[in-house]
Amino acid sequence: MNFESIYYNQEFYNKPDSYVKDAHKLLSIFNEKESENNWEKFNNALKQFKELSAQMVTSSDYNDILKSFSGAILNSINSERGALSKTALDVIGEISYLMKFNFESFIDIFFPTILEITGKSNNIFTQNGLNCLKKIITNTGSIKIIPQLFVQKTNKKKKIRQVVAECIETCLQHISTKKLYDYIDIIEQLIKEGIYDREQIIRDTYKKIYQSYKKIFNDNIVHRYVLLIYI
Repeated sequence: MNFESIYYNQEFYNKPDSYVKDAHKLLSIFNEKESENNWEKFNNALKQFKELSAQMVTSSDYNDILKSFSGAILNSINSERGALSKTALDVIGEISYLMKFNFESFIDIFFPTILEITGKSNNIFTQNGLNCLKKIITNTGSIKIIPQLFVQKTNKKKKIRQVVAECIETCLQHISTKKLYDYIDIIEQLIKEGIYDREQIIRDTYKKIYQSYKKIFNDNIVHRYVLLIYI
């Protein structure tokens, strides 16, 4: 799927701001279809956009700029060229660091594609995608990702189910307890099902998550849950 036409806004790029013009110049590079002859040009444009983001992230226009650029980033994440995909993921990881919680509104745009590539047969894509998701969780402290992880808990691909488990573990480590309470039922359901996954590595990860869960939540919550689950 080509994402660029979905998020591009030509009227916005008619604005005179120099950062906007610089972003538009970089974005125009992606008008071509990715090929062996131009993918390195795409790669360099993404790296330049990451540098530009550091300068303009506090601008009132930045959210619009990122939204318009997101199509090019998503297409690059989906690239079969590992180097280009990794660069695009690095861009998202860095932007989530720069924006912190303000990146939350972009989770719905980027999360599905990033999670999807972790299911590829090549472990490099899996690890790069997982690293990016962990950065988003750590940098934003947002619980918005938890319901999306829940939807994928029974994905047919072992790799994606393992990524879901590791992301939930990261959520427990880096999101405040107060926020986690809002999704405690989902977290408990993930643990309850995860410890019976057909793959040993996934079962072991959820057992670790359960230990973290017991440390985070008060005794009354844990006792209530222990009545529902046996480990």
